Amino acid sequence: MLIRFLFMEVVNTKQIAIYVRVSSDDQVDGYSIPGQLEELRTYAAEQHLSIYREYVDDGYSGKSIDGRPAMLELLADAKQGRFHTVITWKLNRLARNLADQLKMLEIFKQHNIGYMSLTEQFDSSTAQGNFATQMLGAIAQMEREQIAQNTRLGMQKRSAAGNWNSGNNVLGYEWVTEGDTEPHVRMVPHEAELVRMIFEQYRSGRGLKAITSHLNDAGYMTKRNKPFSIAAVRGILTNVNYIGQIQYTAHEKFNGASNDRSKRVVQGTHEPIISIELWNEVQSLLNQRSRPPTKQVNRHYPLAGLLKCPVCGSSMVPSHTKAYRKNGNIHMNHYYVCGEYRNKGPAACKANALTAGAGKGKHHYVSS
Repeated sequence: MLIRFLFMEVVNTKQIAIYVRVSSDDQVDGYSIPGQLEELRTYAAEQHLSIYREYVDDGYSGKSIDGRPAMLELLADAKQGRFHTVITWKLNRLARNLADQLKMLEIFKQHNIGYMSLTEQFDSSTAQGNFATQMLGAIAQMEREQIAQNTRLGMQKRSAAGNWNSGNNVLGYEWVTEGDTEPHVRMVPHEAELVRMIFEQYRSGRGLKAITSHLNDAGYMTKRNKPFSIAAVRGILTNVNYIGQIQYTAHEKFNGASNDRSKRVVQGTHEPIISIELWNEVQSLLNQRSRPPTKQVNRHYPLAGLLKCPVCGSSMVPSHTKAYRKNGNIHMNHYYVCGEYRNKGPAACKANALTAGAGKGKHHYVSS
């Protein structure tokens, strides 16, 4: 039996918009894109409806409107009146967030656009139907939150057993899903060599910025195929995955309340890249060299973050140099320099420095 939900009876036109969405979890549960499209196309053909466009968000969560390109396009077209009815296979395909669902349905209503769910029956033009709409939206949101909670608890259980949950984001390892074996992590030899080189260089006395510049000058890239930054290098040097361990956040409950952010480290089942001896030496050096952040220059840089590098477009950040005079005095020179250069070295960009004049309102490029 065909079940449907309509804001209003569609009149004067039979032009519709079809919207389908799946997240990775939905694919497993049977809400596949081809399956949704087949049923919606069949219905349109049977009812002699003209499909203006099929809007497809493949692999996007229904948590929010933002981040779903097809949904954003659908809403923009709805405001232009390019169709008169939106049809989905189920209401939760539209959204799994009650606030977003109500917002979208209100937009449709304001622009005289009907909405139909192919597998649910209620009429929002009545008080009972409007209540049913909100109840289904609340149920969809609860299902999403339960899925997220179950996923988080499942990952926590895997981590507690020493199993990998980091996917392909850690340099030196890759997540393997092909074959008959269970998904697992394995070492990537050439990436592992790069990780060892970073650890060895830091142990030999090179600083974070020097290592970063060397990596970028040599053309090495991060796991995300981007130039290295100081933060990325520090992240590698402090990642316990490289000594075969797993760090995870335990989500516990105390008297019914969530007590998150309890960091734990356990022995993992994957192969380590760095020896425990090298790890301990590097951690000792990091502790010795680390200092509490102090503001060395008591000066306001009003244009920090507002100025953009003329070469790469990144934000210009404060910098300074010291000039020692013959009489023993120290003169401070203040600049704005390219943030990419400051963080990633000359392989990423040039300094492209601007003098930060003392209230004169004039700035000049400094040769770099």
